[in-house]
Amino acid sequence: MKSIGFTFDEKVLISKTLSSFFDQLPNVFEHIEFASHNEILNKSLYKAAAQKTHQSHFHIPYFLRHKQFDFAYRHYNDYQDFFKLYEYLRPYSHDKPFIVIHGSSEDNPETANESNKRGLDYLLNFMVKKNLDGILCLENLTSNKASSNHIDKVFNLVKIFNHPQLKICYDLAHDYYNHPNFRFPSKDVLDAIAYYHVHGMDTQKHQDLKYLPCQILQALKGENIINLELLVEACENDYTQTLINNLSFLSEI
Repeated sequence: MKSIGFTFDEKVLISKTLSSFFDQLPNVFEHIEFASHNEILNKSLYKAAAQKTHQSHFHIPYFLRHKQFDFAYRHYNDYQDFFKLYEYLRPYSHDKPFIVIHGSSEDNPETANESNKRGLDYLLNFMVKKNLDGILCLENLTSNKASSNHIDKVFNLVKIFNHPQLKICYDLAHDYYNHPNFRFPSKDVLDAIAYYHVHGMDTQKHQDLKYLPCQILQALKGENIINLELLVEACENDYTQTLINNLSFLSEI
C-alpha cells in the first residue's frame, strides 16, 4: 500500500496555529513523522497533530544537541527519553510505527561500524524489554558522514542482525548526493527497505523537491511508504505552500 506523509516541523507554529496549518493541507497525506522530543512542544500539541491522521512515524531527533543521539558517544539513556514521546503517541497509530535512526558520526568506518552494532543492539533489546512494537529504520546518510552509513553498509548491518524490528530507511537524496550517477539499489536491498525519505538537496538539506531529479522520484512508483522531509528553515519561499505542492506532486507519482 502506498502511503505519503511528511515530517512535522514545529517551527511552522511560530506563525500559525496547529489547526490553521492542517486546514491548509491537501487531503493526500496518510501519516505524519515526528522528529521530536518531549522538550520541544507541549505533549498535548503532539497529540493533536497525531490525531490529524491515522498513522504516526518517528525520527529520533539527532539535531537537538551535539552528541545526544549519536551511537559514537554511547549516551544510550538519552534514547529512553525519546521513547517516552513514542509511547505517549503510540495509541493514535493503527499500524506499527517506523522509527528512523542515524548511525555513528565517526570517520573511521571500522569503529563507526562497531558503534552502530552496539547502538542497534542496545535499542533492539530495550524495545523488546519494554514491549514496544515499533520498527527501527536505519537511515543511509551523506558522504560527509562515515561511509559506514552509506546504503550498502546499512544493508549489511540490517542483514547481520536479521531482526524483525530492524529495517532500512532509504533516503534518495542522500544516496544521490553520494553517487550522482544514481542507480536504484539491488533487489536484496530494496526488500530490506521499509520506509523512504525524499527531499530536495541543493544549497542545504531538506529543501523543495524541485532540487531532486525527477527521474529519481519516478522510481518511487509502487506500494511504498514515502515521507517528505521538508523543513521550514530550508524553504526559499512559503513553507506551507511548498509543502502543499510537494505532497500533491508525490500523490500523482
